[in-house]
Order: sequence, then C-alpha cells, then structure tokens
Amino acid sequence: EKIAEAADNLGIEYITYYAFSTENWERPQKEVDKLMALLSDYMKTSIKKTTKNNIRVRVIGDISRLSQKLQKDILNLEDASSKNTGLKMQLAINYGGRDEIVRAVNKAYDEMDSEGKPFRITQETISSYLDTKDIPDPDLLIRTGGEMRLSNFLMWQLSYAELYFTDRMWPEFSKEDLKEAI
Repeated sequence: EKIAEAADNLGIEYITYYAFSTENWERPQKEVDKLMALLSDYMKTSIKKTTKNNIRVRVIGDISRLSQKLQKDILNLEDASSKNTGLKMQLAINYGGRDEIVRAVNKAYDEMDSEGKPFRITQETISSYLDTKDIPDPDLLIRTGGEMRLSNFLMWQLSYAELYFTDRMWPEFSKEDLKEAI
C-alpha cells in the first residue's frame, strides 16, 4: 500500500504486483492455505482503501484454480474499484508468464477457429489475448530480495523494460527505494 501510494504520488499510472505465481502451488499446503487466506482478507479490506485512494484494482492470472470464495472476493474488489480513475493496480494471482502466453494463444486459436476462416497468429494477436491486453507494457521491473531473474513474470510484456535489481527485501522496500529505482 505504501508503494502504491508513492507510485501514485510520483505520477505512475500502472503498477503490477506479483502476489502468487502458478509455481507457488508447489509450496507446502499449509503455506498455500495461509497465502490464500491473506489474499482473501486483502481483497475484503482493500475495498475501502482503494475507494478512498481512487485506485482501480484488477487481478491478472488464471483465477479458476482459486476457491469460489476467493474468486468472489476478487470480483467484488474489482467491481468496487472499477470506476476509480487514479492508479491502476494489477495483482498477479495464480499467474505465470508462460501460462499466460499459452492461454492467450489457445484463446486466439479457439476464437479464430470458430469463425472457420484461415488465420495467422501475429504478435498483435497474442498481445490482444493476454491478461494485460488493455494496459501498456511496463517500462520498469523492480526485483527485490537479491534475485536476478524474472521468475516467469510478464514474460511477453517485459521485452523492452528496464530491469532493476535490489538486495532489499520486499517488506522493507520504501518509497525512497522506489524513487531510486526510477
């Protein structure tokens, strides 16, 4: 929340957080359950905060694997914030860049095949079926915790982004760190 507020104050229009990856399902079940409970709580408590701060929230990723309750919480937050005109915040939940590309290609194929016409898949076609189809590609990726990899995050969209790596762990990442990265 403090980074979202700082980003908004700096004039950043879009910010995307990697909350839960497709690979996170491999973690111990207790840990997954705890993360899902935290996400559900966040979806509910964020409605007032996003309204107060004029933030529009959208979840990217394949939410079909999530519990019905969490899916409902996500849809409620998205709906409650849909008319907000400030910062556009994406939360990547059950998201993986490779998975997103496969889903996009399959959606494009299914739609084009149903029309019964010959078709060709282009970069524009794939981009138009991605979870992020109606938001600009990121200019900057900030990777915390000393890792120097993308970790299957926005693989298509980050092609031309600047990459910033820091040893600082996410919980300690501050608005001053954000300014430095920018």
